[in-house]
Amino acid sequence: AGVIDGAVAGCVAAALLVTGLSGQHSGTGLALLGYALLAVGGLALAACRRAPVVVLVVASRFCRST
Repeated sequence: AGVIDGAVAGCVAAALLVTGLSGQHSGTGLALLGYALLAVGGLALAACRRAPVVVLVVASRFCRST
């Protein structure tokens, strides 16, 4: 189950990065941070089975702050 979770998380992270890279670029230095956050957001799926409450709390914090 852990290998499948990791594979799904990797595919989602790659899809998020491809989508982010295909959009319009603002030319600011924050673009790199945005790409890193996209990757981390996709990779967080790998932790959902082991620590679902932690992932939920962290995701809800980021959703509230934006």
